[in-house]
Amino acid sequence: MFDAAESGMKALPEMTRAKSLVGSLFAVALTAWTMTITPSANAILYHVSRSWSDDSGVTAFLMGTVDVPLGSYTIMDQGPSPFTSVSLTMILNGRAPFHLDHADTSLILGGQFLIFATASSLIFDAVTNGDNAADLAFEDATNVDSYAIGSDLDPHFQAAIVENPFEIVVDSRLSFPNVFGTARVPDTGSTLAMLSISLLGLGLGFKRLSRGSTTLTG
Repeated sequence: MFDAAESGMKALPEMTRAKSLVGSLFAVALTAWTMTITPSANAILYHVSRSWSDDSGVTAFLMGTVDVPLGSYTIMDQGPSPFTSVSLTMILNGRAPFHLDHADTSLILGGQFLIFATASSLIFDAVTNGDNAADLAFEDATNVDSYAIGSDLDPHFQAAIVENPFEIVVDSRLSFPNVFGTARVPDTGSTLAMLSISLLGLGLGFKRLSRGSTTLTG
């Protein structure tokens, strides 16, 4: 003889576990979905990879990353730098690498240095009449060795500058606006995989819960 009360008591723990499973899977799915569509405001890390040569054929390299929040910036009269982190390696003429760890705006005097930080690229531009400098520099911890880019009496240039012994590699063939770096796109593959698995589990959980409800009312 079918005992509805006894059957219901036996089915109750199974339904509770199924509901708990569905709730957990839904939470995971929601987290994965949020991670996928809501990028961090601090995640705009730009990859820099540049090389140039001077008229004598000496080559310089600049590699690494810089971090800038999304937006447009105009720096004038030694104004503040928008860079939140700088990690660049400069190499020239076979010498040991130089590590540059901060930006310096002290050479922006009278001109304007423009920075456009987009979701895909970091773009530099310089506006000056020649007499006024608009030069942005990235320097080492001692403010001695540096990379500079901008416009002054040399209207379009980038340069690697080291002091001991002194050497400079200047490229005056640069053009503005200039793409200085490209954004590193976060790997969303694992997040999307988590989302897919979670949604699949969510569907199975609902199916299991539905079966439990049928048993209770049968």
